[in-house]
Amino acid sequence: MKHSLVAVTWRDPRVDQANAYTREEILARHVPSFTTFGLLVREDAEVVAVAGEWGEDGTYRAVTYILRPLILSITPLAAWPKRTRTPKTRTEHGPTQDSGTGADPS
Repeated sequence: MKHSLVAVTWRDPRVDQANAYTREEILARHVPSFTTFGLLVREDAEVVAVAGEWGEDGTYRAVTYILRPLILSITPLAAWPKRTRTPKTRTEHGPTQDSGTGADPS
């Protein structure tokens, strides 16, 4: 299965039940934005889900669910998995060059 590796930037609303705030403090509080990187596993009108891990059995872990209205941007980074490449073989010192004289190069 092909996935898109993405960066999702979103607003992270906070729940703070440990402190008391005045109305002015609440109005002045900044709502931070974060960027989550991972595999895009769900994207619909309600939610975007990004997984940090994909298991060999096809399961996902470390999934972040982000409500669609909180999303600022989704940036595709790459397709995954990539086509595996076979490493090129090369000799340790490369090919020996002959000067054309027939003499031993050593």
